[in-house]
Amino acid sequence: QGEITEAHSLKDCCLDRSGLHHIDTEVMDPATCSVRECKGRSEHRGPGTAYWISRRTFPDCNCCSLDGSMIPPGGWVLSITSQNLTCCEGKLLVETAPAPATAAPAPAPAAPEASATTSAALSASTTPSTTPSTTTTTSTTAS
Repeated sequence: QGEITEAHSLKDCCLDRSGLHHIDTEVMDPATCSVRECKGRSEHRGPGTAYWISRRTFPDCNCCSLDGSMIPPGGWVLSITSQNLTCCEGKLLVETAPAPATAAPAPAPAAPEASATTSAALSASTTPSTTPSTTTTTSTTAS
């Protein structure tokens, strides 16, 4: 008993994971920061099939792609909504504004003392000063 076998060779298209691609089609490969182009058979290569030629776009790996453009790691692009998108490890991340710093609570004022200099001392402790201040207290006694 005989067997029929068929040999298939791609003459006018290239094959990859996403399917068939026509000659002269370019496909971005962000993982390797390169672009592949489908080339047809050539006489100097012999009776072969269509093949891919890859060109490095950037000397890095893990690029990003958006709307047919390759973005290198650390590169950024504005989205159609004017958001800044940064390429990080092959993913486009949206930059957000940092959260505003919260102010530390003000220290509680010292407890007032029972003396004639209380208001002057409290005033001196809450007012910023670059020079040291001194308070002189004089008292007189009636005889």
